[in-house]
Amino acid sequence: MCSLDDCPVPDELFQNNILDLRDARLTQHLTREDFDYWLRQLPHDKSSGDDELTYEMWQEAPAEMKEVLYQVVNQVVQNEKMPTSWEGALTTLIPKKVGEEQILESIRPICLMNTAAKIVTSVWAKRLSKSLEQQSVLEGSKEGFRPDRSTRRQISRFISALQDVERNQGNIFVTFLDFENYSNTISLPALFLLLCKFGMNENDMQALESYYEHAHMRVIQADGEKSVKIPLHRGLRQMVVPSHPY
Repeated sequence: MCSLDDCPVPDELFQNNILDLRDARLTQHLTREDFDYWLRQLPHDKSSGDDELTYEMWQEAPAEMKEVLYQVVNQVVQNEKMPTSWEGALTTLIPKKVGEEQILESIRPICLMNTAAKIVTSVWAKRLSKSLEQQSVLEGSKEGFRPDRSTRRQISRFISALQDVERNQGNIFVTFLDFENYSNTISLPALFLLLCKFGMNENDMQALESYYEHAHMRVIQADGEKSVKIPLHRGLRQMVVPSHPY
């Protein structure tokens, strides 16, 4: 049941081009071949989470260790219990300018998750993105975070429109809307409501809700001290879900 009081998104948006409720995409079995592919695609020189295991360590790990990781990742992908150590993240605070370390607006928070957990989010994000494209759920004008697209195309269209107005000595009215800090501020109940209205399969919904159920962060200070656990009720962990569809 999809319910949330005062949802600002009109119901008309969900009448066409929605996902297939019968099709569980996120929680499909992950083959060992696909897992090995994801492992090879992991980027290098990235910071680790609290367990201090980097992507390179997983890539160079013994076969037995990779097999254990595969089994656990596959279980989590299919909506089984996630290891407790994967639920949290470390947030380190990086000052944007030297000398402004005490000014909140000058601090950039960087979230560090355990790399094994990010394999799960990568698989889910890719599967969901593919499903959204196949079902034409995303608006045609949306260019960001989509395969074979670029926001440069929208810039080119805008410049062409300006040039056309200039040639014809007409008028143009421009409205700029920006979902500021979207991935860090969207409430999780609102996120789950939108996915439900877009027709996400029930098992897939349960997997995402379980993934976020005990999500938390701890802030790590310059001296290495860590704060208590801070529950997360807003924001996406490593962009599990693509950015807004409209």
